Amino acid sequence: TAKSMWQKVQNFVSVFQQVDTYLVNGKPLLYGIGVDGSALSKKTFKTACLMAAQADRLYVMYVDDPHSKKPMIGKSSIERDFSLLAHEAKKEVVFYFETKGPDESLCEALMRLVDRLALDFVCLGAYGTSAEGEVEMKDFLSRGSNFGKVSDESLRSTPASLVLVKTTTFEIDPEKRVWVLATDHSPAAQAAFALLLRRMVKKGDELHILYASDVVSHTTILEMYDLEMKAAQVNGKIVFLQAEAGSSVIATITGYTQTAGADFLVIGCSGFGNSKLGSVSMGALRTARCATVIIKDPRDVAVEREERAKLPSSSH
Repeated sequence: TAKSMWQKVQNFVSVFQQVDTYLVNGKPLLYGIGVDGSALSKKTFKTACLMAAQADRLYVMYVDDPHSKKPMIGKSSIERDFSLLAHEAKKEVVFYFETKGPDESLCEALMRLVDRLALDFVCLGAYGTSAEGEVEMKDFLSRGSNFGKVSDESLRSTPASLVLVKTTTFEIDPEKRVWVLATDHSPAAQAAFALLLRRMVKKGDELHILYASDVVSHTTILEMYDLEMKAAQVNGKIVFLQAEAGSSVIATITGYTQTAGADFLVIGCSGFGNSKLGSVSMGALRTARCATVIIKDPRDVAVEREERAKLPSSSH
């Protein structure tokens, strides 16, 4: 109805205004890149460099495990290798090192660092490391091994957005990055759109707003995205796709990212706790070839950090 449509428009505008209050002009976004010295972690670092604006800050995070039976790469090697990569990318980088405790996982040690640095984004390679080199993406996410826990169990409890870079991720053209936001019209998706539009998409980029459904045959709320992109003079595209018979919303989303040549698939995420991502979001995260960006609602992040600040340091 006209009344319900008007309410959706008001809600959309409200989300945009609220998110804007948390996006302080001039405040750099903070990117933390979890590394282990592998080829994939170097690719993750390069992707973060291409993703971050010039004013944003890049932190390389390395967790040492003194209890591991496997040989660990040394801090000096980490600093040497990633300083060189930063120089090639014309970026400045700061190194942070953490030591894993005897009774905690690499993920938990990394999350202590994320908390302390109050990061906006945590960037990780989407494959674990094994003696043979790499672990399959599906196993990495389902087993929750090593850094994989960040992708699943710790995703909602971490007060930062997440960037997962995969070995299947193609080279990114820094002069024309392609972003695909898969929206479900939720406040979290609208908040992700606001962050993309205000702070991440730059001149020359493409921003595709994709709504895929196996239920509805049309939608009108996408017009609001179009109006905002035109006002911001962003090269945008609105796409509504109905999943074909025998196909799924997940396949429709990931299929479109390949058709569009997406560099980044973006999904909004709200709330904290132990619950996992929805089945569509997790499915898209697992199967998309490009880098996947899970953006947490900045309003949720701000509230969560305020609450954590009130707790004893041992409870963080």
